Amino acid sequence: MMKRVRGVSIALVALLTVVLVCPAAAAKRVKTAKMPKARHEKVKAVPDSAHSRAFALPGRASLGGSAGLSRFLADGDYVKSRDGGGTGRDVWGTRDAAMRFAFALNLRYALSNHFRWQVSPGFLWTGYKDHAKAPFETDYFPGDSLKGRYLTLVMPAQAQIQLLQRTKGWLFHEGVGGGVYRVWIEQDRHVLKDPITKRLHTGFYPGLTAEIGGERFLKSLTTVSLEWAVASHLVFAERDEQFPSGFNSNVWTAEARIGANYWFTPGAPKKK
Repeated sequence: MMKRVRGVSIALVALLTVVLVCPAAAAKRVKTAKMPKARHEKVKAVPDSAHSRAFALPGRASLGGSAGLSRFLADGDYVKSRDGGGTGRDVWGTRDAAMRFAFALNLRYALSNHFRWQVSPGFLWTGYKDHAKAPFETDYFPGDSLKGRYLTLVMPAQAQIQLLQRTKGWLFHEGVGGGVYRVWIEQDRHVLKDPITKRLHTGFYPGLTAEIGGERFLKSLTTVSLEWAVASHLVFAERDEQFPSGFNSNVWTAEARIGANYWFTPGAPKKK
């Protein structure tokens, strides 16, 4: 009798031990199995979110500005002095145009992951060495035959289509386009006047432009990017009937700038 009671007691104790231990072990296994999954989902979500905010996507736009240096590369009186004066263009002396500052604003809109358009007004100019010879004397300073007081100023308003290339943290672009350019020449803050036609040397001209550059997005503020850009302009500013005395040729310029852009989604509801 005692042996049966002892055997039943041992069986009950073993059964209670299994009942108490198994749920705890099962709960521990479930908790251990879910933790890596939760960690994996969290780590995976952060790069995707940062990637989508850091790069231009279809429907996103940016507004920015940049500044740098410009240089006039061609042509004629805009960049060189004449040997012996006169109105001919066959003999030119050394280059006398100097580097000056350049500024540009840009509004961009991404059409797709690979293309966007850009509208960009800007401003650039060049000065001349003090000993450079002018093509003619003006009514403002009859005895001044040098270009030291001359400035050639260009104000572009152009539009481009740009090809986009994305890498880790960078957005590169190559763009081409055209626009309208205002070109005018000043002598000591007076708009230059042709001595033959008496026309002021100012006007609006068509032109072409090209640009390459890259943007680096900030990690702490992914809607802001820092940018470098190199651009060139070719302005068809030749008018023989208006400016026969000089400064009558096409203008070719180049500029290098750095700046910043702010990215946003047009029409998106503001967060409260």
